[in-house]
Amino acid sequence: MKVKVILKNGEEHFFDYIAHSGRGKKIENSIGAPSNSGNKKLFYDSVEDDYRWYDSENKTLVQMDNDLVLLDMSGAKVEISLKTTYEPCIMCKRELDIRRNWYNTIINVEHPFFKNEYGKYIGVKGHDQLQNLLNTRK
Repeated sequence: MKVKVILKNGEEHFFDYIAHSGRGKKIENSIGAPSNSGNKKLFYDSVEDDYRWYDSENKTLVQMDNDLVLLDMSGAKVEISLKTTYEPCIMCKRELDIRRNWYNTIINVEHPFFKNEYGKYIGVKGHDQLQNLLNTRK
């Protein structure tokens, strides 16, 4: 995720975040799991029957919030661009929408998609769909 902040005085700040789903830090310079102080129950996804606390989107958003709180954000302009392997789950979409409102910004999200059997384009969800998409592109 890339974030650009232009403060009221014109000063620019750039942040670049790398994360993966799960508890660990398997990618060099990636962000680990958020601290245990958050309420994980708020991240229960009834569609997936799973807690989404360790999703990469949540990790990067929590770190972004920690970084931006150190800046004078009054009157600041924020640009957020997220590139992700899968379509964000409903919980991560909620978290992105919260940040859209907090920072009064547009968040650009890029992820792979494919045309399903009904001719509708849908986002890739999970490793199996991604592998199938990659296999058809060879």
